Amino acid sequence: MRTFAASSCFSLPDYHGGRVVPVQNADGKLIALHKYNPQNNIAYSSPKPWNCSILGLSQLEGHNELWIAEGHADYLVMRSVLKGQPIDLLGTCGSSFSQSYLHLLDGKSVVLLFD
Repeated sequence: MRTFAASSCFSLPDYHGGRVVPVQNADGKLIALHKYNPQNNIAYSSPKPWNCSILGLSQLEGHNELWIAEGHADYLVMRSVLKGQPIDLLGTCGSSFSQSYLHLLDGKSVVLLFD
């Protein structure tokens, strides 16, 4: 998470000693705010973004390999880890994956990063 918070992927304004990571849906609407505290390397989310089902839809580049991370925190960490690699990344809001997005997996080599 430290690497992600220091990256230039997002603008992270200071917030009471931590940083705020805005979470947006595919339409660009703000759906949640995550607070990251670099002193203890802990991320908090509020409110819980239950109205979101998949993260990263707008970041897909059409690569043959697609990784799916479970949860917002894992998604954010993996974005930093995979930066510059020919791998697409999606994140779920929990351990489910909506059937309406299964078409995104067609013809892909899929890696699940679930706990």
